[in-house]
Amino acid sequence: MAAQQCLDWTERTHHLAGPLGVHLLNALCEADWLRRSKNSHAVLVTPKGWAQLKAQLNLDPRTLENLEHNPALAG
Repeated sequence: MAAQQCLDWTERTHHLAGPLGVHLLNALCEADWLRRSKNSHAVLVTPKGWAQLKAQLNLDPRTLENLEHNPALAG
């Protein structure tokens, strides 16, 4: 399955595209980790999603918020 990087023209940030991106998005939505926004291409992380991101990948909203505001922390 192929994956590629794609530049989002509205946000000017990269995201995962291609068949892998589609399958990953569908799987995370079916698992109720993510929910598609009705009015945009954005996705929302559900409470269940945050719990699983913390349990599986040790990620939490504060860590991601810090990285968003200070990209140097990402390494």
